Amino acid sequence: MANLGSIHTYRSEVERLKRFGGSTKETAIRGAVFNLINAYARPRDLQLIPELDYFNPRRHKRVTPDGTLKNVLRIDQGFWESKDTNDDLTEEIKKKFDRGYPDSNILFEDSQTAILYQDGARLLTAPFAQAESLDELLTAYVSFENQDVLEFRKAVWHGAN
Repeated sequence: MANLGSIHTYRSEVERLKRFGGSTKETAIRGAVFNLINAYARPRDLQLIPELDYFNPRRHKRVTPDGTLKNVLRIDQGFWESKDTNDDLTEEIKKKFDRGYPDSNILFEDSQTAILYQDGARLLTAPFAQAESLDELLTAYVSFENQDVLEFRKAVWHGAN
């Protein structure tokens, strides 16, 4: 699902935001990442929704990722967390997991590097400067199906036969 045009649009949007706003802070440019993720999500009938609470039943904690990727049935398909380029991304990821953030399908980024965790393991890392790597990571992120969705599909498939 090469979507390199969306990556180009993202880069142009970030440059415009920097030029007009004079800032590279997370809050100034994360909207561009939000738009990029949704460009990948829409063809799969997914939508990234900002700032929804998530209750982690294993940790008994409520957290609020920057975005939650939902399907049309409102089932969580993934999560997104944006950080500043001045943050140590690896340390910030550790802090988020310690606070109870989900690790099933979560994308962390600082507008320079994207890191994807799926099923509790670090799956892919991609520099934003490398469009092909970023495309691969974003495609993996929006292609992920959680266990509930997979079981539902299996039940529907077996019920139809």
